[in-house]
Amino acid sequence: ELTDSEIKLTGNVDNYDGYQYALRIADSDDVVISDNVFDVALPARDVDWMSAGIDQDHVLAIGIQNGENLKITRNTINNNVIGQTAYTTLDTLMVSGTQNIEISYNNISQIDAASTAVGYYNVVDLYSFTGTVEYNNIIVNTTTGAVGSGTAYPIQMNGPFTATVSYNNLTAISNGPTAGIMTANWAGI
Repeated sequence: ELTDSEIKLTGNVDNYDGYQYALRIADSDDVVISDNVFDVALPARDVDWMSAGIDQDHVLAIGIQNGENLKITRNTINNNVIGQTAYTTLDTLMVSGTQNIEISYNNISQIDAASTAVGYYNVVDLYSFTGTVEYNNIIVNTTTGAVGSGTAYPIQMNGPFTATVSYNNLTAISNGPTAGIMTANWAGI
């Protein structure tokens, strides 16, 4: 369990080689993350398409890879973009290969007021999972980059997955495509 804690992380825009995560959980079951405050300032970076799961994103506020029975509830997660590399992506919460996950009653924001390039932002980014995403307030706000480019998705889900998504308050502001919930078959049917 990680409860009643305050986690602060300021990433390094010039760190292209390593990972920058405020919290990374891998191959773990029966995890509870509740009643925490995450104040994170991270650069948006290129995605490593040769890696798998959360290892594709070298920069994350929270990354969870493989496990069962995880609960992320009643947290405040603030992710502020502090710069970028060329083809920029940043997720706040990325989950891959996790079964029976509950993401509920969280306040999650991802704000980019600093970048000059296009940003591709998925606040809650879920791959190959089962679970619920309910009663969250999720906002992504970026008006940087060229008009008509970049993305802003409060929730992105990639298959195969079985999920219940309900009672969320989703806000997306961008110069490019926005969607409250984006689904795709990136990792399967």
